[in-house]
Amino acid sequence: MVQEDTFSALIKTLKEKKYWFLDQDIMNKVFYGRVEFLPLEWNVYHGNGNTDDFFPNLQFATYMRFLKARKNPNMIHYAGRINRGIRTRLTFMTISWKTSSIRHGKKRPISVSYLPVNSSSPAQTAGQTPVLLQTKIKKALMPFLNKYAPVGSPRRNTITKYYYKVRRSILG
Repeated sequence: MVQEDTFSALIKTLKEKKYWFLDQDIMNKVFYGRVEFLPLEWNVYHGNGNTDDFFPNLQFATYMRFLKARKNPNMIHYAGRINRGIRTRLTFMTISWKTSSIRHGKKRPISVSYLPVNSSSPAQTAGQTPVLLQTKIKKALMPFLNKYAPVGSPRRNTITKYYYKVRRSILG
């Protein structure tokens, strides 16, 4: 990497334009054609509960491979602000650490049970979980926000930045 001056190539690519996933997008561009990609099952993004609107610009074939990988993941990538330590209703929350599962003739170090995002918990079916006011407001505003500032756009990133600053000042 030193002989190839990789650092300069990464910095040059960084300055060319704005990227959605800064680190990963830049590395993908600089190392294109020089890496071997693992199957999607080895990096299944949990989605923060928004996988339906998070990947709108993927090619259809890639999106279908992504959905197939989510049904039988080998490794789950928890990324973003929402993590499994805070939220209990994320996808893939029932993880059992058993080594006895066998898949394709090999032992699997982690056995993962898939939980769809829309699964209802017993508390919700009994009507005991109230919907927060901020959730109601968010659900009402999201269609307008998605039209005005699509996910991944610089405008959306700016709005998100200031939203969290205001939210932190209100909620502490």
